[in-house]
Order: sequence, then structure tokens, then C-alpha cells
Amino acid sequence: MFDKLLNTYTPKMDYKGSTIISGMFKSHFDELSLLKEKCKEESERLIVEKPDEKAFRFSFNQSIKSMESELESLVNIDKNALNSLYRTVTEDASIWVLLSGLIGSITVGASPIITAGAGVTALSKVGTTALNLHRKNKGMIENSEWSFIYHLSKKNV
Repeated sequence: MFDKLLNTYTPKMDYKGSTIISGMFKSHFDELSLLKEKCKEESERLIVEKPDEKAFRFSFNQSIKSMESELESLVNIDKNALNSLYRTVTEDASIWVLLSGLIGSITVGASPIITAGAGVTALSKVGTTALNLHRKNKGMIENSEWSFIYHLSKKNV
């Protein structure tokens, strides 16, 4: 089970790949231990049920599919982050009000201080939203049993 999950993300075992794996073992050992424990618990759950061979294969494949789905969502968290930021920013009414104020102050020739204030406020709201999403994603990565594979996938680009 462990090997099947890692197979997609493990680098080729050439010099570069072995350097990546060695570095990962050193810098992410605790995360690797969590991943091994998750796979061990799932394997034990399947064995405790004592299914016949056909039922075991089915249960094993279902477990792998479920785990791969969880893993896929974490590995792709960076790809989804920009879409999430765009959605959050475009759905936030306060950002639209701030942008309207900025555009309005520019078009009516308002004082540069008012225009600058509106611009800074609008950009800081967007920046704060982006930072909050980044922290949320980082927390999801750090608290996941899949974080070892997430980091491995980033090294193995």
C-alpha cells in the first residue's frame, strides 16, 4: 500500500533522485513516519476484517482509491490556490466597494491623498485575503498525513 501510493511521486533512482530521497529522509522524517503509520493502520484494518481474496482485492483497491483521492487534493493544493484566491477576491463585497471608491476617486479627480488611500486600502484587502488563504493551505499541508508526499512531489518536478 505504501509503495503503491509513493510510486507516482518517487523520483527516478539516478544521482539526482537519490539525492532528493536522501534529503527528504533527513528533513521530513517525522512526516514519513506519519505516512507509514497511516498505511499500516489501513492495512491492519483490511487484515482484521479477514476477507476472502476477492473481497480483499476489492477492499484494497477501494482503500487505495480513497487514499489517492486525498493525496491528489493535497498535492494539487498549490494549483487550486490561485483559483481559490480569485474566487474569494471576486466574491468579497468589501473589495468591490474599495475598488469602486478607488476608480471613482480617479475619475472625478479627487485629491491624490484620497486616491492613494483608496488604492492602498484595496490592495491591502486583497493582500490580506491572499495571506489568509496561504496560511490556511500551509496549515492543511503541515497537518496532513500526506505531507511527506506533498513535499516529495515538489522536489520531484
